[in-house]
Amino acid sequence: MNRRGYFAGWCLAAGFAMAGCAEEAVESGAGEPAGEAGAALLPSQLLENKLVSVQDGEVREYRDADLAGKDYLLIYFGASWCVYCRNFTPTLVDFYKELREEYDNFEIVLAGEDETAADQNGYLIDAGIPFPAIAFDKLDEAGAIWEHRTETIPGFVLLDAEGGVVETSPPVRRPEFFPIVEAAIKNEEPL
Repeated sequence: MNRRGYFAGWCLAAGFAMAGCAEEAVESGAGEPAGEAGAALLPSQLLENKLVSVQDGEVREYRDADLAGKDYLLIYFGASWCVYCRNFTPTLVDFYKELREEYDNFEIVLAGEDETAADQNGYLIDAGIPFPAIAFDKLDEAGAIWEHRTETIPGFVLLDAEGGVVETSPPVRRPEFFPIVEAAIKNEEPL
């Protein structure tokens, strides 16, 4: 079962009526998340040697050292085929860039739901995504990330440096979740 099929099954089971969700669920059926639950690794260890990012207009291996020491990881579940994700991504990119101007203690990581590496890489490049993504061919190796999979996409889970869940986004397509993330990164109480 691929991740897109897993997502569609979640959509159908949760009763979410998103564009294409019902058809996708019928085509692929509900399934189990990809990968197995990982050992108790820190998020930076879990994602070691599994990330890529856009560099000079191409998708290349991400430097693991850039992820080490981050207090928070915001896992972004999204895909190029998801209209809501494509519409939401510019807002997310702007949020990321604005927050990174002041704070370097967090990273956003895309956990992609695309069906091919070309689709995921195209999404990263075309959307101008400045944060890393789990490499398409490594998605199944990031099993513990899928334990936190949100019911819909776009969706987020904010993890602390120890892998604890700080917050999981409700089904949103707007930046309603951003104040919670920003408060955590700034070590403030959420609004």
